[in-house]
Amino acid sequence: MHNDRRKERDLNWPDCYNARDLGGILTTDGNSTVFGSFVRSDVLTRLSSTGKRRLIEYGITTVVDLRFPEELSNLPGIVFDDANPNGGVAAPHYHSIPFGDPRPEIYEKAKQAGNIGAHYGIWLDSFPADVE
Repeated sequence: MHNDRRKERDLNWPDCYNARDLGGILTTDGNSTVFGSFVRSDVLTRLSSTGKRRLIEYGITTVVDLRFPEELSNLPGIVFDDANPNGGVAAPHYHSIPFGDPRPEIYEKAKQAGNIGAHYGIWLDSFPADVE
């Protein structure tokens, strides 16, 4: 992907790391994913009020949190109470849908992966039914 397209994908949501639009990624059939359809990010719980407003202004209507219950106990799901104090656009719907199964052997194997791609590859390979 060209650097200019990458910059279009990066989202500046204060206190949320690695937020980016997944638009513009080439698909196996030669097309590309549509901008504004899917966004991925780090844990949204860290978002400041400004970050939450930017998320809402970007058009996010649904948040799907893929973390395990154990992870949620350390950093709970996001609350949007302070994001839209003057009304306006509704806050996104939040859903916790854990991906996979937090079995220790898979967690440890993923933790030992040489890079982030291999890390996620282990999770995807271990739980193909969750990706269908």
